[in-house]
Amino acid sequence: MSYIGGIIQKNTSNIGYYLTQIGKTLRHRTLSKHKIYTKYEEKESIYPENFESIKGHIGVIAGDFINLNGVTYSQPLTGCDEKTVVALNGELYNSNQLKTSLKNFHTFRTENDGEIVAHLFESKKFKQTCLKKNLYNVFNSIAGYFSLLIYDRENDIITIGRDPVGIKPLFIGKNDQIIAFASERKALWKIGLEYVKPVLPGFFYILSRYDFKKLKFSVLNFQGPTIKKPIKDITNILSSKLVSSIKKTTKDRKKAALCFSGGLDSSIIAKTLQMVNINVELFCVSVKNHPDEKNAKNAAEKLNLPLNVYNLTFEEVESKIPEIIWLIEEINPLKVSIAIPLFFLAREAKKAGFNHMILGQGADELFAGYKKYQKNLQNKGITALKKALEKDTKNLWNSSLQTVDMATMAHTISPKYPFLEPELISYSISIPPELKIKNNERKYILRETARLLNLPPEIIKRPKKAIQYGSGINKILKKIAKKNCKTDKITPFLIRIANTLNFPSNSKLVNT
Repeated sequence: MSYIGGIIQKNTSNIGYYLTQIGKTLRHRTLSKHKIYTKYEEKESIYPENFESIKGHIGVIAGDFINLNGVTYSQPLTGCDEKTVVALNGELYNSNQLKTSLKNFHTFRTENDGEIVAHLFESKKFKQTCLKKNLYNVFNSIAGYFSLLIYDRENDIITIGRDPVGIKPLFIGKNDQIIAFASERKALWKIGLEYVKPVLPGFFYILSRYDFKKLKFSVLNFQGPTIKKPIKDITNILSSKLVSSIKKTTKDRKKAALCFSGGLDSSIIAKTLQMVNINVELFCVSVKNHPDEKNAKNAAEKLNLPLNVYNLTFEEVESKIPEIIWLIEEINPLKVSIAIPLFFLAREAKKAGFNHMILGQGADELFAGYKKYQKNLQNKGITALKKALEKDTKNLWNSSLQTVDMATMAHTISPKYPFLEPELISYSISIPPELKIKNNERKYILRETARLLNLPPEIIKRPKKAIQYGSGINKILKKIAKKNCKTDKITPFLIRIANTLNFPSNSKLVNT
């Protein structure tokens, strides 16, 4: 869990003011200290306000990073030569392999994955006279979920980038005087940038004093061959990939918090966590007696796992809506209704002593979980289904992951997604779409995998119910809207709330 940010000024040199504003705005994403680097200075403080007097035209900032074991590392940090500064929001799945390849020539001072990137950048193995080639080598060598910055202090160049799925948010904006980036839009709005855009997944951006250019290093590939194997073989491999993904996602930690509805996806994750001997604690947020609560209690009993249930009330949800809208920077009714239960889930997980929470995002898009996919297949055929799955998987960063991250990071809870581990995504993509919907059953191949994992039949057959409906949040939102706007249409109510939050006029948040 962390945040990153930075700025390049074209003419003036009051860099401290801008870095302070970014740090103050994003302080909820870190538990303790913030640190900045400029060309000639570095400074660390619990209070970003202490950076205000720093001078210079280029600088970066980040919050302390907390790993799965609860260990805190200061960042940004440098490699061996002190000229390369890196901060990473996320984690690398191949950190051990990379460290092994670098340890004979580099001294590691921390367990922060960002330090690995710093050594990669400065390594003779990857060092190129061409900056672009060097960056391509670095970004294509790391696997995981991340947004990161690489600041070349010697040449006054900052590079930022995101993993190909886009799990961790990152935004960029500019005007006539500055180019800046940050983990949330609100930090850039705070320094006067109204026109802010997301950094695209699978791209890195090279920022210099007068402009930036973006370059693609990787994207999700849906054009490869499909698997031609018996269903039994596919489910065996898929279950093996799930186990591998869980191990990478948890880094073999012995305890994990899981967002749990009692549905197919979260139950598969719970069962897989049990298989690798991780103590699972389940968390469910729901309006009292709604389907998610009932299903979660039933499934938790079948799996013999501890379950924490928090019942939401009308009054509590109503009181938190302005804060949640500000956090997720959206007034799209769907995104708000997703964010509300996740906000409370993260709060309860934090109370229980967790820093991370596992979620099932990605399973519906990879395995055809929504009704619309069934209609797509029936009305337009298998090719249309495949295209719909591809489109929605590639758009996960915007449709869901960004909202989840901002809602959970409000409580410094970092979300983890086993279904979105790169190797599991790649294998899932290669499964024929006709095995994702078969005999009019959505997620057919995933349900067959659940049978292999010996999940109870009632869980395997349980139909999909989105969190906003299963938890009862959608009904509460309509009631709140009717109380405040005399209509159960949610959008006018959310617009009214947004107008009290001083969102920039050009932020284009309505129904994005």
